[in-house]
Amino acid sequence: ESAKKTLLSLEEKFSHNASPLFNRELYANLGHAAIRLNELDEHVIYREKSLDGAIKVGNVQQMGIAGYNLGRAYQMKNRFDEALTTFEQSASNAKKASDPETRISATMRVIEVTFLKGDKQEARKMFKSIDFKQSTLSEGLKVRYQDLNNLVSF
Repeated sequence: ESAKKTLLSLEEKFSHNASPLFNRELYANLGHAAIRLNELDEHVIYREKSLDGAIKVGNVQQMGIAGYNLGRAYQMKNRFDEALTTFEQSASNAKKASDPETRISATMRVIEVTFLKGDKQEARKMFKSIDFKQSTLSEGLKVRYQDLNNLVSF
């Protein structure tokens, strides 16, 4: 709560002359605070603003990361169509930026959201055709991979 107050005071102080890079960082951190406080509507707003800052900066890797975070915010609000589109764009940006961790994370979320939208057959098909080897995944992604496998394979 105090971190959020500090960040909001920075937003107010620099609202008229903040750089896009500053805004990307500010709103990414406000997004972290909002999710920890279970403020899901604010979480979406902050993630949208963070992605806007990343786009204005033109950093494709940060666009992938900010897009991934926005996709998660949409997913948490059951805004699955927006989540799907945002995760797909995140994976594309991450691929352009040679960021395999974000690309794989976003790709797994595309499959998960496809499943949650009710297209279980398509999710299974997508999972079987993913283009990465489990041996190359970080430990955290290995767990998510296995969870996704369990979800789509029942």
